Amino acid sequence: MDFVEQLKSSVDIVNVVGEYVRLRRSGANRYMGLCPFHNEKTASFTVHAVHQFYKCFSCGAGGDVVKFVMEKEGLSFYEALKTMSERYGVPMPKRSQYADEDSKVRGSLLAMHEAAEENFRANLQSQIGEAARGYIARRGLAAETVEHFGLGYSDRSGRALVRLFGQRGFPVAQMEESGLVGKRQDGSLYDRFRNRLMFPIHNESGKIIGFGGRALSPDDEPKYLNSPETPIYKKSHVLYNLHRAKEAVRKEDRVILVEGYMDAIGVTAAGFRNVVASCGTALTAQQVQAMKRHADRIAVNFDPDAPGANAAQRSIDILLQEDIQVYVVELDGGLDPDEYCKERGATAYRNRVENAQSYIYWLADRARAKHDMRSTQGQIAVLEILVPAVQKIPDTLERLKLAIDVAGYVGVDQANQGAVLDAFKRAAVDRKEKLVESPASPLRHDERMLLNALCWEIRNCALK
Repeated sequence: MDFVEQLKSSVDIVNVVGEYVRLRRSGANRYMGLCPFHNEKTASFTVHAVHQFYKCFSCGAGGDVVKFVMEKEGLSFYEALKTMSERYGVPMPKRSQYADEDSKVRGSLLAMHEAAEENFRANLQSQIGEAARGYIARRGLAAETVEHFGLGYSDRSGRALVRLFGQRGFPVAQMEESGLVGKRQDGSLYDRFRNRLMFPIHNESGKIIGFGGRALSPDDEPKYLNSPETPIYKKSHVLYNLHRAKEAVRKEDRVILVEGYMDAIGVTAAGFRNVVASCGTALTAQQVQAMKRHADRIAVNFDPDAPGANAAQRSIDILLQEDIQVYVVELDGGLDPDEYCKERGATAYRNRVENAQSYIYWLADRARAKHDMRSTQGQIAVLEILVPAVQKIPDTLERLKLAIDVAGYVGVDQANQGAVLDAFKRAAVDRKEKLVESPASPLRHDERMLLNALCWEIRNCALK
């Protein structure tokens, strides 16, 4: 039997696709889920268990299990075969006619990252890793946690990986392409990461594709240095720890989204397996879509300081655009997620997650803190801040109900409803005029419906 046919007959496409997409049975031999190749709100992606193929009836994507792995992970035909061969234990012929030049380069880049991780982990346990071990001890990480997340240390010399890659025969061009090695103007090579605690970053299938490095000296900037984009690493598409967390995410139908590597590690170590973090970048639509494939609910738990709150608000805006249920986890005492789990314990943290409020009330609390809620003007100002978030709710009735709840939450009572209504109308008109002057953002039909519905409801309440 041809190797490709042997491989396809040895794996179940439902299990393979199920690692990336939440599938629900829709017939005797069919499963459905949200398409992983385009953004959709209603499932149109089908997997057939008997005929072993997938098909999206919206974007047209379709094929067999090999094509799915190729498309989902951006691999060549050969790379997909090799990946599946390793993952599912089907031996691949040593001399394969499927190899191509691009596949060989990507294979080399992955091999360099594996070699780098081995080097970093060995450094951490050696004499030169003393400072890194001290930092790990101060952060309260157990040895098994360090091992589980593959933490390591990049030494001070700035030449360790250059020498290692040279000894293993990697060409200079590939060393540069890996993002692990840089070149000076005089042509000499150097390690990009030096004297840093190293966090390996994996793709969704578990391959190491990049690193984050935490500075151990206060003189080293930036505090966190991340791999640049390479042929195997696209920052905007990758979430730290998703390859470990996705099974728990699907089981609980909830993602806990934190800001950084240490928060993801600390919360996971406390027993929460459904935790991910962005890799040193602001949250992107591609990262949100990656989470949405596994869960409909996201609990945002960023640091409680002003930068963390601002980052949470920016993330909420992106999450709402993807039609996801968003909750905000607030921690008292000015503690970040990692610190909270260590000082208050897993039970206290779970209570915070389970009782997290909907994003709209978190936004309302932020807005109320900035205005005098005893005045009509303050109430109007808060409503104006909240309207854009309410407008992102796709369902009209749900949007109306939330708008009414929000009006009550910010303290609009019957005595002030007439004044609030008039002021809110004027604010809406002013906003519309500004939007008309800026054709890039015209007032949408659903926005007009929301404003009219909210005004109608408040007027009815005032007449009762």
